[in-house]
Amino acid sequence: MAFADTDIKEYIRSEIPNLSTAELSDQDLDLIIEQSIRRLSRDKPHAVSQAIAGSLAEDTNGHYFQLVGSSPVLTDWIDEFSEFVEILSPEPIIADGDIPQIVHPNTYQVVELAGDTYLRFDVGVDTAKNVNFTHTTEWAVSGINGAATTTVPSRYENAIEFITVSFALLALANQAAGRNNSALPGDLINWRSKSSEFKLMAREFEDKYNEELGIKPDATIAAGGFVDVFDPHLSSGGAFLTHGRRRNK
Repeated sequence: MAFADTDIKEYIRSEIPNLSTAELSDQDLDLIIEQSIRRLSRDKPHAVSQAIAGSLAEDTNGHYFQLVGSSPVLTDWIDEFSEFVEILSPEPIIADGDIPQIVHPNTYQVVELAGDTYLRFDVGVDTAKNVNFTHTTEWAVSGINGAATTTVPSRYENAIEFITVSFALLALANQAAGRNNSALPGDLINWRSKSSEFKLMAREFEDKYNEELGIKPDATIAAGGFVDVFDPHLSSGGAFLTHGRRRNK
């Protein structure tokens, strides 16, 4: 059976016994899994390639290609996350023995114009030929964000379960911290202590995640180290590869 969101949720509940929907609803778990997918996508980038016709350029000289807007040309591009790894223009035809022509990163940039996002080439591409784009995107888990299939490789399944449990424990830690009231009688639950306990457990699961992926504790990877604030809105997103320039106009 294919790996899906239900497998991750089952693992969360097996590692956090008696977890109630009042503490973390199914929707909360979906948001936590989304955050876990983004974390994995930074630590183990997922690159995809897509060839498109140069004629899809917004202008006749092949300078502008829309990335975000009414007619984006790249299917898996994620705004504020994806980064270009390599661009071949024109796309080489193997049968013809073509030599790949790699576009230098300094000659293209991502720009925002009138609310839309474009890739702009300093030197326009040949609109009569295809252009091959390789860029990063997020891994997918069936059942999350409308994904019908899972792209996370089986070798990363344990890792994403570990980091999801870590994020779930951080969410519980923040809930417990918010309940703390020093005026309450001493025989009631010590929420401050409970919060610390959840954070400690969260760190243990993040360590397991790092170990599973072969990430050293002192490695300077873009995803960073341990955090103690659960961010359900994924607002900490950002690029982890910087190929090409980005400029707002």
